Amino acid sequence: MKNTLHTQVAGYLLLLLAAPAAAPQSNRPAQPAPGATPAGLYRMKKATVMDEHGFARPVPAMTLLIPTDWQFQGGAQWGQFSGCTTSRVQTSFKSGSADGRFGVELYPPYYWQWSDDQATQRNMQVGNQQKAQVGGKPCDVMPPMSAADFLRRYAVPKLRPGKQIVAIEPWPEVLQEVQQTARETEASWARTSTPMQVRSDVARARLQYSLNGQPVEEWIAVIIDVNARVWPTYNVNGGQGGARHYDCSAYSMFALRAPQGELTARQNFFRMIARTIKMDPNWQAQVNGVASNIAKIDQKGVADRAAIVAKNSDDINKIIKEGYEGRQKTNDAAAANYSQTQRDVETFRNPTTGETMELSNLYGHAWVNDKGEYLLADHAGVDPNTVFKDSKWTALQQVKK
Repeated sequence: MKNTLHTQVAGYLLLLLAAPAAAPQSNRPAQPAPGATPAGLYRMKKATVMDEHGFARPVPAMTLLIPTDWQFQGGAQWGQFSGCTTSRVQTSFKSGSADGRFGVELYPPYYWQWSDDQATQRNMQVGNQQKAQVGGKPCDVMPPMSAADFLRRYAVPKLRPGKQIVAIEPWPEVLQEVQQTARETEASWARTSTPMQVRSDVARARLQYSLNGQPVEEWIAVIIDVNARVWPTYNVNGGQGGARHYDCSAYSMFALRAPQGELTARQNFFRMIARTIKMDPNWQAQVNGVASNIAKIDQKGVADRAAIVAKNSDDINKIIKEGYEGRQKTNDAAAANYSQTQRDVETFRNPTTGETMELSNLYGHAWVNDKGEYLLADHAGVDPNTVFKDSKWTALQQVKK
């Protein structure tokens, strides 16, 4: 069974890339000193999210580019997530300027489940209690909700306690894309014995508050997927019926922060950063193997617990198992939908090391220096060795495909 980590990147990018582009020149972040970096140039450094505890030694899990004067914290967390997902490791990071006025944060996905049948709800609760007794983290049991409701009820209160939401903003461009993916996923499941209905929703909450004495505004954005199927149920008199089971996920939870009044104008800058996010393929391959083994163990555990509390244990186990598969099919379809052209990125190669990376084509001129820093420009005719004399810069080569 596939793990969804590689498809999370497509979701991260989707939220950030769909907004209409503003002029690149208007998106300059707070660089070290006024005039130190000419307009339209961004001096960036590579930040690495390390998995410190998942394997025998620390390994890189994810990389991205951030301005050289930004701070960065990131990590991979194992075994802290709900029992309704095979992704037992999640990456997250927090990065921003020293004064906090600019920032980008990525949060792990969140999963929950629900059933229209009260007996199945009770079985889920009992299974959760048994899992908690042995140190596991159960999957929350609560009804499906819209992206706007999730932001109001869960994301903003948890991530920004006490902060007020100025507006919940729809995101039509993103919604159209995720709904198209939902339709394709439904079509693939229509040919199986358990057809699935997929409902996808998108929203972003705009917040305004004071941070370190400075007024800022922020988007917190999320994509919601709700996968629904009809499964057999059993009443107290031994009769059989059917009820709808819901497998829910909230992913691509991003926070984007800028000085108040500048958030919309900085979209290209945030998009530029998002397009550099890359999962390390070696780490991903190791995680996929671990996730597959955990999924097999968990499915057996679900069957054992359900057998104690209900006659329909096989059905409940099947619900959980196919819930995994439903999420993964949805996310795999999303990943397949976004080509380089759709995401407005290009591949560049470092001629010295052979390393390649995807960068925004809005900043289609790129260099690397002997310190491992990157320079991105939105216009030609730049000679970084003249502008920055503290290091030697080598032009990155565009990879033609």
